[in-house]
Amino acid sequence: MKDKIIDFLDSNNIYYITKGKNVRKGNVNIQCPFCGSLDNSQHMGIKLENGIYGCWRDSSHNGRDFAKLIQVLIDVSYQEACRLWKTDVVPLGSNSLLSQVNEKFRRDDEVEKVLGGVDRLVIPKEFAEIKKTGTKKRFFDYFIKRGFASSDVMSLIEYYGIKCCNVGYWKNRIIFPIYYEKKLVTWVGRSLYNNAALLYMDLSIEKSVRHSKFCLYNYDELMKTSRKIGLFITEGLFDCIKLNYFLSSNYEATCLFTKTIRDEQKYLLKELSHRFEKIILLLDKDASTEILRMERELCFIDNVSFKFLDVKDPGIMNKEQVLSLL
Repeated sequence: MKDKIIDFLDSNNIYYITKGKNVRKGNVNIQCPFCGSLDNSQHMGIKLENGIYGCWRDSSHNGRDFAKLIQVLIDVSYQEACRLWKTDVVPLGSNSLLSQVNEKFRRDDEVEKVLGGVDRLVIPKEFAEIKKTGTKKRFFDYFIKRGFASSDVMSLIEYYGIKCCNVGYWKNRIIFPIYYEKKLVTWVGRSLYNNAALLYMDLSIEKSVRHSKFCLYNYDELMKTSRKIGLFITEGLFDCIKLNYFLSSNYEATCLFTKTIRDEQKYLLKELSHRFEKIILLLDKDASTEILRMERELCFIDNVSFKFLDVKDPGIMNKEQVLSLL
């Protein structure tokens, strides 16, 4: 259990201390996520033996289910937190305590009924511009590692409005703002480290105007498009950006942020379908089951077709591989 907790904190770049006046023997301490900015130190202790946690500042910030702490720390659903921690999801029930738990930590299928929880969103001050030098250079270098030419990275970042974060909750992540109808509605953060527990982290539904899983990436720009040959639908952000980087001007790409497609995304795709001769679903190599299901779900769009890849995903393709799709 001890190594598992430490691995989780390290993988998600959550700062912790192992000694100090508030740190009991056998514990590590972190900044209390429930206190937020009110905790300017590390007042939440975690018992490494069993994952029980508690805050020195506020005795109500405690619990025995480490998955619930994971949920708050990395802003995922309780179901996803249980999956990461490999525990059973708390079942639904009429018991008043369970009802309270399920209200606070709602399951994915319940949350999906809501597009978002706020009316307005602004880019936080800790989201900074990516630079070629200094502490922001590592974010710039990541794009080069992903196969983009150094001379093109800054224009790519500027076009998509991509940011970076060096501190706080989104530390060590490339930030992709998502817009819908000219309004910032949410964002997604991609870790710089491939061993992170969550490579991509979404802003929660409660904190979004419209959650990413109900969006299509770069939708507003695609709606400005005059008649083009094809629109490729990918799973992930870098899949989409890589295709757009190498494709000719007659083609565009967007992404679903997941292997499945939601009803809200189907509606957006239907709106876009009139602007392209072909809509091509181009998901990862291991997504054959998802593609077959989507084929049924998208039968109301006449110009949809499906493409299986020979590589793991479009994000690792080079220029020649991308152009071969055409």
